[in-house]
Amino acid sequence: MPAIVHEVRLTSWHPVDKMTRHGRTVGHEFTIEIDLEDIRDCTLEWWEKTNVPYCEGMDANTWTDMFALQPTSEVFAPWAFQQRHVRLGRTQFAIIDPPGIIADTTRARDLFFDIRVRAAHTYHRVRTHQRLILTPGAQRGEIIELLVLENDVPSTGNGPPTW
Repeated sequence: MPAIVHEVRLTSWHPVDKMTRHGRTVGHEFTIEIDLEDIRDCTLEWWEKTNVPYCEGMDANTWTDMFALQPTSEVFAPWAFQQRHVRLGRTQFAIIDPPGIIADTTRARDLFFDIRVRAAHTYHRVRTHQRLILTPGAQRGEIIELLVLENDVPSTGNGPPTW
């Protein structure tokens, strides 16, 4: 049976503002639910673009495939598990992406996501834009928004996003 992507959908998101061992972390945690057949013939592309890069290998204002850059990240563990353990047939699972910015700057940060699950030359995608304006040391008052631009849109083509 050929690989088929039935759905890639952002199903939940909420703002997060918490202390971690790295400092105060802010942003959005969101859940991407994936429904497909024959995951071993599918690929995940997790494109991100930001004006405030947060890891080595990511350049400002340039699309980066985070799955290609960091395939062993905990964020992508559900995908890796499914690829290793699921037999042929239909499978449904979720990837949860936690916020990753430490609130140590007053710069505004724009973060764009273009998340794709590909089977052959077609894919389903989710596109979002996250905007953060941070105030170091403040208890609250940051402007935090997540705009969902497209949700579960079938598409074609290759390469990084062009938007």
